[in-house]
Amino acid sequence: MVMIPPLIAHRGASHDAPENTLAAFRLAWEQGADGIEGDFHLTHDGQIICVHDEVLESHGQHYEVAQTTLADLQAAFPNLPTLAQVLALVPAAKRMVIEVKCGVEIIPTLLTALQNSGLTPEQVMLIAFDAAVIAELKQQAPEWTACWLTELTLNQHGELMPSNAEILSTLQAIKAKGVSTFAHPAIDPAWVEPLLNQGFEWHVWTVDEIALAQHLIACGVQSITTNRPKMLRQALGGWE
Repeated sequence: MVMIPPLIAHRGASHDAPENTLAAFRLAWEQGADGIEGDFHLTHDGQIICVHDEVLESHGQHYEVAQTTLADLQAAFPNLPTLAQVLALVPAAKRMVIEVKCGVEIIPTLLTALQNSGLTPEQVMLIAFDAAVIAELKQQAPEWTACWLTELTLNQHGELMPSNAEILSTLQAIKAKGVSTFAHPAIDPAWVEPLLNQGFEWHVWTVDEIALAQHLIACGVQSITTNRPKMLRQALGGWE
């Protein structure tokens, strides 16, 4: 039997519930997810809220998260939880993946929230597309796992970009634990091998197709972020 890597619910069980809501995160646990992933911004009054976009719209009004207080955001969008509320839902044996959607200004508040959460460093992964955020996290709190996020695309020669050499260079420079990449179907073991051989972790997002999940597992992926944790676990459970 092939070992199934941890399945992380993308913004909660977002295929079946509104993304980045407490309902989606609770449903993820019911669906057997090993962890949940959410997007987080810092509000104008220094609070951390779970939402993907930096600008929201409601009834014709626009709200820039960084320029709006938590109270005003939750008045306009009642389903937006705080980081503390999301962290409180994580059971002892489960994981939390925190995607930082803003800049380094969030880090002091984020680290305080983690310290107050009762979660261990083994339960938490911090991720961001901004390499400077990962570098600063590792400098301020090296005990927490932090991984760099990157897209993957094919160049005109059919090569994955950024290359694994470029990814390795970035990971080494920012002292990241590893990388979380777009689950590009062109990934193969030869592309992954240099990353794993250097001791870096490799995670992927967002996978809702069984065949793609099987391919990435064969390549050595160490967690899979999915909108459909229940479906994927049921499908992979019988794969040998």
